[in-house]
Amino acid sequence: MFNGFENENFYLTGSLSSIIDPEKHRNDCFTQFLDMQNMEPSELVSNITPDCLFGKFCMKKFLHVVHPRMEESFFGNLEHRDQIAKGLHPKSQFYSLFLKFAKSVWLVHRLAFSFAPPVSIFHVKRGVDFHDSYMDSLNSVNMNHDVANNVATEGNTQEHPEKQNPTIIGFTVMPGFRVGKKAIVKCQVYVMTATTGPTSNAFDKLSAPSLEDL
Repeated sequence: MFNGFENENFYLTGSLSSIIDPEKHRNDCFTQFLDMQNMEPSELVSNITPDCLFGKFCMKKFLHVVHPRMEESFFGNLEHRDQIAKGLHPKSQFYSLFLKFAKSVWLVHRLAFSFAPPVSIFHVKRGVDFHDSYMDSLNSVNMNHDVANNVATEGNTQEHPEKQNPTIIGFTVMPGFRVGKKAIVKCQVYVMTATTGPTSNAFDKLSAPSLEDL
């Protein structure tokens, strides 16, 4: 859903309004953010013109996120895709729920491009070490790398630190955002314990935060 977030309109068009007139584009984004907040997604796609970016966004993301096999397993047909191919928004409850999610992503995007510079997005890749400075874990694992290990030697009990495998990222659930130079909205991740040696600290190249700045 967040693919293309770094572009001013998710690459739906070749518009360069954020470059040609950045102040106007920021104001337009914020106005749209305010106007859309209290409107139902179904109302938005039914009352707007067919070439509206939000409607195009919903259609494009549905086709990208919902695989044809998934749709067929849910409904026994590909009626949703057929309607979208005709430029129509399906009236099903499933599509209505999808529209709510799409609206949330769109509003975040509109708000992000209301800032100067725009808010950037990042997510961490599988296998990256967990860092609580810019990540929130949605599950619990033992995140202590040094654990006391009692070892009996000749009647004496000694404590030796036992090095555990580090906590790493299983996958990113929700991306994080960087606002300005310092502020970070943490990404939400599912973590697991590494079963092998050291892990990398690779970020998505899209807009990786600078570790020195965090």
